[in-house]
Amino acid sequence: MINLGIVGLGPVWESRYRPVLEKLQHRVRVRAVYDVIASRAEQAATEFGAVPYQGVLTLLSQPELRGILVLDTSWHGNALLHFVRKTRKAAYIAGSLGEDWDELLELRGLVESEGLLVMPEFSRRFTPSTCRLRELMATRLGRPRHISIHAVPPAADAPDAIPGQAAGTDFLVGLLDWCRYVVRSTAVQLEAAPLASNPAHEGSRSIAIEFAEVRDLERRPTVSLEVHSQPRTPGEGAAIAPGVCFVVACERGEAVIEGPAHIRWTLSGEEGTTESLTADRSAVEVMIDHFCRRLAGGLIPVADIDDVCRCLRLVHAAKESHAKRAPVRLNGDVG
Repeated sequence: MINLGIVGLGPVWESRYRPVLEKLQHRVRVRAVYDVIASRAEQAATEFGAVPYQGVLTLLSQPELRGILVLDTSWHGNALLHFVRKTRKAAYIAGSLGEDWDELLELRGLVESEGLLVMPEFSRRFTPSTCRLRELMATRLGRPRHISIHAVPPAADAPDAIPGQAAGTDFLVGLLDWCRYVVRSTAVQLEAAPLASNPAHEGSRSIAIEFAEVRDLERRPTVSLEVHSQPRTPGEGAAIAPGVCFVVACERGEAVIEGPAHIRWTLSGEEGTTESLTADRSAVEVMIDHFCRRLAGGLIPVADIDDVCRCLRLVHAAKESHAKRAPVRLNGDVG
């Protein structure tokens, strides 16, 4: 049994995290809870037979805790990571790690030098449709040659946005991480440009990425990413519904992902197949399971702060390319 503490419950606690932790109670025990709203922490602690705490450092200092789940990062910035380093607790981080490049590099160095497990939540990697895509690439479709993505972020003021997928930099970082995770190569060149001159689409942009050569592929893998703004008219909501569509052209066929649990795929010259994966494990369950397996001494690969730094470097490169109106060459996609 692995003892965990929870720091911050956040707006999607009830819908996203609580059901998973209840499902995993046979191997995970929530022993401590902290939230800025004391009554909410007390309620969650009661439900899981845990102890509510009124201070983060007090919770982190509890010796029986193997790790902590940080489920709301909106109130503390990166200060919590310094607390984690001080108390040497492994941490699962749901939500943004911020945009301060120098601070993130410093944190990466600290975490690596101390040998700490700090796992950011990149949930797009582990949706049922992405997991199925990777299976198909390994068995039927072959390696990806080109990925085309059309994305509309959630509203900037959406109260229930999935952690790490809120509008702005977080949204783009999550998409770029998904691309790196699927392609399994290093970005070598990036070019960004406005998507349209229509004022209604102000803020929309396209990003083209070229990755390093992959063995046996005829040409380098590429990505074309279109991020649309959400144009609004007076008295009306968003004209375009938030969402992401991934089209992955592979060596021997193509796959289309239009949701976390649905995939359509086609082998060259054959009839397409549509799969619904709603019965599969959710991304949250997979990620918390991986975190706990690492805590138990397993060697399963997980995301780390280096992945955040690499994707944030790509975001900075996109801004640079947009300003210069020219491609940007990358050296290992991180500075």
